[in-house]
Amino acid sequence: MKLSFNTGRLYTTLGQVITVLTLPKEEMTMFMDHSRGIGGIIKGMPDPDGGPEHVARWVMGFYDHGKYAADQDAMNLGRLDTIHNVRI
Repeated sequence: MKLSFNTGRLYTTLGQVITVLTLPKEEMTMFMDHSRGIGGIIKGMPDPDGGPEHVARWVMGFYDHGKYAADQDAMNLGRLDTIHNVRI
């Protein structure tokens, strides 16, 4: 699963846009914060049936608390055309 979302936080005039990619084989989740230039990887994956809001809140729970590892490959995640607005 790959999706982009905007937290609405004012890091830029466009808010805070983040792209997420789940890696089922590795049971990991990769993310790229396009607004802050931070890419990382989280051990585990959100429930894909929870929808974009669930995925965004799951990722931000780890990201906000520094529970991720910086990852160079994550820096290459491109933002999708569809960006879900999720106020966090």
